Amino acid sequence: TCQEDLVGEVGKTTRCEVVMGPTNSFEPVVRVTGMDGSTINYEMTPALSKGQLQEAVARLVSDAEGVRVGPVSCESGLEGKVGAVAYCDVNAGEVQLRRMVEVTNVKELMMNFDVLPVLTQAQVESTLLDELESQVGQRPESADCSGELEGKPGKTVDCTIVAGPETTVLTLTVNTVEGSTINFHYEPRS
Repeated sequence: TCQEDLVGEVGKTTRCEVVMGPTNSFEPVVRVTGMDGSTINYEMTPALSKGQLQEAVARLVSDAEGVRVGPVSCESGLEGKVGAVAYCDVNAGEVQLRRMVEVTNVKELMMNFDVLPVLTQAQVESTLLDELESQVGQRPESADCSGELEGKPGKTVDCTIVAGPETTVLTLTVNTVEGSTINFHYEPRS
């Protein structure tokens, strides 16, 4: 089912919902590439609408985590381009999970994507304070991180730590990701 007619003008687009089954649908972008008389030449690239992405993420997180997933709220849909990302908040019972969805492969109208954990800024700050307290034996007064920490090895975030009169800036770097656990190390920012 297409949202609107495809206008025979190079560069014009429309989106169409394609339903493969009760739990599998996508929304390719149809783009006019040229005209041959009254024939419209076009190409299609895969995409998921916001609603389709929310359903896919709910299913994938439920399967991966083995938990019942409630509402999923994604900030956008997902364009079928390698490296494209979207962010979703997942209600998993008593816990709110943040997830990043990243397209890893596109072939014709099929796209593959990973659903990766994300620590929110507040979660990064709390986790870092807990880690520093367990290592030093005293909890610093505060941690102020520059943003979220995406669950991909090599991703970083800077955090300013205040402990008494001392202020230190640490760079947290993701080492590994195991399921929904992000393992990271930290060192003073150079």
